[in-house]
Amino acid sequence: MDQIKIGRFIAKLRKEQKMTQFDLATKIGVTDRAISKWENGRGLPDISIISALCEALEISIDELLEGERIENSEKLKIAHKNLLNILGEREREMKKAKSLKLLISVLSIIVIFICVMFTPMLYAQFRGDGYSFSAAYATQLANSVSKSILKGEFSKASKSIGFVNKNRAVAENQWALEMENLFKEDLSIRQLTVSRMIENDRFVSGNATMIIYDYISDKKYVFDFQIAFDDGGIAFMGCSDNIEDGREKEIMLRIENTICTYYAG
Repeated sequence: MDQIKIGRFIAKLRKEQKMTQFDLATKIGVTDRAISKWENGRGLPDISIISALCEALEISIDELLEGERIENSEKLKIAHKNLLNILGEREREMKKAKSLKLLISVLSIIVIFICVMFTPMLYAQFRGDGYSFSAAYATQLANSVSKSILKGEFSKASKSIGFVNKNRAVAENQWALEMENLFKEDLSIRQLTVSRMIENDRFVSGNATMIIYDYISDKKYVFDFQIAFDDGGIAFMGCSDNIEDGREKEIMLRIENTICTYYAG
């Protein structure tokens, strides 16, 4: 279909009926910009309004698609040609849609194949520098636990704590309660940061640094813990014991007895 020819034909018929672009647009329920676009050959009317447009311009659909008046003797021939053109356009659109679906299916299969075939290889490759996918996940989990502890969301944190050989539900509730009691009166946790977790021959481990403010001595104390990824969660192990101050030693033992789920052997 010749867009420019059809556009000029629409403009000619509109002017013959002494209508402005706005008049025609109002009559068929579109904007005057749409009329201008058609008349300048920059687009064609949507199939849903062709009937209304033809009625307004007092022409047949075949005459609109042909872009000129058609004699009665030629109408059947033109109608047949336009029908074939419409069917051809429809078939091309369907082929494009099928091709797109096929392409998406093929790409999906390729992505799944890559994930299945190459993930083990990538895992083995990353294990070589001590920073495997397990270590990456453990680091993310440890950071999540530390944020929950800092916010005082001990029940939330306990869901990601590793408890060894204990009833899970009981251990979670007990740990959360003890943590809440620990930071209720004389102590306040000011900071808890974790280092990058590293995978060794036995398990994934790292370090956590906790800064505690003591209201009694009006001091801040820094404690370093070992942490491990164990039993599907983050397990706090023993605190680095190089402490001589009596009050600091007392606080360290209280924290160890509360936060640690087992001690480094």
